Amino acid sequence: MNIAVIGAGISGLSCATALQNAGHLVQVFDKSRGVSGRMSTRKGDGWQADHGAPVFEVHDSKFRAEVTRWCEAGVAARWEPRLKVLKGGVWQDGNVHVDKFVGTPAMTSPARLLASTLNVKLETTIKKLARRADDHFRWHLQSAEQGWLDAHFDVAVIAVPAPQATVLLNDIGHPFGARAKAVSMQACWALMMQFAQPIDLGWDAAVIHDSLLSWAARESAKPGRLASETWVLHASAGWSEENLERPATEIAEAMVGAFREIGGPHPLSSIAHRWRFASCEDAATLPTLWDEEHRLGICGDWLNNGGVEGAWLSGLALAQRVASGSG
Repeated sequence: MNIAVIGAGISGLSCATALQNAGHLVQVFDKSRGVSGRMSTRKGDGWQADHGAPVFEVHDSKFRAEVTRWCEAGVAARWEPRLKVLKGGVWQDGNVHVDKFVGTPAMTSPARLLASTLNVKLETTIKKLARRADDHFRWHLQSAEQGWLDAHFDVAVIAVPAPQATVLLNDIGHPFGARAKAVSMQACWALMMQFAQPIDLGWDAAVIHDSLLSWAARESAKPGRLASETWVLHASAGWSEENLERPATEIAEAMVGAFREIGGPHPLSSIAHRWRFASCEDAATLPTLWDEEHRLGICGDWLNNGGVEGAWLSGLALAQRVASGSG
């Protein structure tokens, strides 16, 4: 079968890889300039920062096997940070019993490994789908940049955040649109901070409560990173939603202030980045959606409890359903 996968985040790449390994022809489309979705890394003059997903955990045996493959390929490594939790003004030790990993030398590296074996078309924003009766009910795609594409597909896979999936699905009147619309995705402001000197606060990463911040991490403590001192802060979902449209300069000032309240110094420079669809308030536990009649599938972290592991497993589960033809 000829299959289109819309979205080159970890779920789309997982699905595309499994489908290609099963012998199908797969074309991946993404609106961005690079693959990886929220497994993202920003780079500057002598610094880099994982401003999307900061770390991922491994629980599932299938995902563990995949992460082992990543580690053997040099694109991921175990991270054992000094982890703390700040709650009610009291510092406590965090959960260090769950295996934690990061991409190396950047969080984008695992996605780049997956994409290296796939046919990926970047900077192609798919804005419309159509299943045409005059073409044996195969799927046709329209991009914002190029109009209707020449290729047609037996199967269409949507692997984008729920609000974006809602637009595509509602446009074709598919009932999956209501499922996607019911998902509440939350924003996240991230702040990348650069410092002239190394900083030791007694911890490398912290989960933070009772603050506008929810997460802080010393990027320089991650394996395979540049020597320059870089930290990343994440604001809480609630605060991010409330301040979604504020200028980035004001966001940076507020987040730096919150960092200083927990003992951090003022940075040499900082950059704020807004993730409009960062996480799900209540991610669905169903790993995937598949319509056998219309040959349409949906995968993503918003369908599988969230996180990098959930996204990868969602893509794998959908590929297995497509390949087996199950309804």
